[in-house]
Amino acid sequence: MGVDKFIPLLHDIWREACKHIELDHSLNSIITILRRCMPLDAVAIIKKDDSANLLEAVYSPELAGSSHLHCGQALSSLQVLHAEVAVALHTAELVKGYPSCLAVTAQSQTGCRIVLLLSAGLSFTLAHVAMARRLAEPLATAIDNDNRFHELQRLRDAALADKRHILQKLGRETVETEIVGLHGGLAAVIERVGSVCVSEVPVLLLGETGSGKEVVARYLHDNSPWKDGPFIRVNCGAIPPELIDSELFGHEKGAFTGAAARRRGWFERANAGTLFLDEIGDLPLSVQVRLLRVLQEGSFERVGGEETVHIHVRLIAATHRDLPNMVGLGQFRADLWYRIASFPILIPPLRERRQDIPELASFFCRKASRRFGLRAVEPLPADIALLCSYSWPGNVREFASVIDRAVLLGNGEHLDFETALGSFPGIGHGKQDLALTHSCSPLAVTNAGGAKGFPTLDEAMAEHIREALRQAHGKVEGARGAATLLGLNPSTLRSRMRKLGIQKNEAT
Repeated sequence: MGVDKFIPLLHDIWREACKHIELDHSLNSIITILRRCMPLDAVAIIKKDDSANLLEAVYSPELAGSSHLHCGQALSSLQVLHAEVAVALHTAELVKGYPSCLAVTAQSQTGCRIVLLLSAGLSFTLAHVAMARRLAEPLATAIDNDNRFHELQRLRDAALADKRHILQKLGRETVETEIVGLHGGLAAVIERVGSVCVSEVPVLLLGETGSGKEVVARYLHDNSPWKDGPFIRVNCGAIPPELIDSELFGHEKGAFTGAAARRRGWFERANAGTLFLDEIGDLPLSVQVRLLRVLQEGSFERVGGEETVHIHVRLIAATHRDLPNMVGLGQFRADLWYRIASFPILIPPLRERRQDIPELASFFCRKASRRFGLRAVEPLPADIALLCSYSWPGNVREFASVIDRAVLLGNGEHLDFETALGSFPGIGHGKQDLALTHSCSPLAVTNAGGAKGFPTLDEAMAEHIREALRQAHGKVEGARGAATLLGLNPSTLRSRMRKLGIQKNEAT
């Protein structure tokens, strides 16, 4: 076949090179096409490694296995396109039995590959060499497609591995926002979130530190039209005042000492997504002016720049501070307050939604167990009673920390809440400022003299132990003993019984 007649076949070869993303698929089709015009028995793709003086067979579909070949004297029968390929091959298994060999240098973006066209029967002619010269580009394209595909696979696998590692460290199974109390103490909050999530109105989350404002903000983002965009959280109180402008709005190169390059601020990074400004009450008045402009106009200039940057961002702000009082004291701009308070949502503290404590305890116990690689242990009724008796000034954040300690102290065998809470004043040592309520306790504890008609912690615990003893018919140890029911070591239970003045015969 002449070179001119080879052109239609070359078109077919280009189509196959661009049609497939994996080399074995495209090369098998290309081999079939080439066999129409030359005596081709096998193909090998070689990667030349000059540093190691090796030729590595990276693909040889019709040859047995891959080989490492030392560069040496070229085969006397080798016909080549480029002179540099003449140092190609030493006699080795790869070409044994193929006296005629034609090499094509495919200069792909990822490095030089030598494609060997091998024939065990007829020899290649000069016409075949001319045809092979035109194969360099489509073969390089096929190699590049394969390299990109496998690089993307490698990056995807690495990302999935990182994701699994991060989720394990966080003690989570999915990346979706998990909220405990959707139908309990946070039902009213979620109802208000549902009525505003599809709107562009700024949302202001109000609540004590650690009450879960960021969790609610993420839930709002995940259920909004901005869910496919970024969710950027900025703690306004953690940024030095002199850097807040640069952090929020970015800066141009040379805007100030140390500004070695242009930097995008948090507003630009959150474009087409959600920007969560936590502790917005800590923003200086000068920054509040610029923030108000962004909210009104959707644009700003970077520090030291003149170019107007336009953004479309959903703003969620949060604070534990009394912003109306700060407005009265001149510490917070009234116009900004009116703007961000279009739709305020109050998140109740944990002490006001104690009905969520049993579910929260189970949730954080499972989460901590996954994170620490321990067997998951569910909290017992006595554990819930103990957790409900504490006031939780640090709210859910403090609650999660106590659960972590209890899980670690229990080492996958039980949950040691008494020790985990022991560092707090009053826990396990007398009366509590906030008493156990029936809404969160699995027990209907009768009044035994606690403040405001509620039992003290010791009284609630004593009644719970008596109930366990009654169910165990006074038996402390064994498979059906009270210690097993309570998830305690028998010696620990006896110690608590002595401390609380409980006799076994009281429960029989």
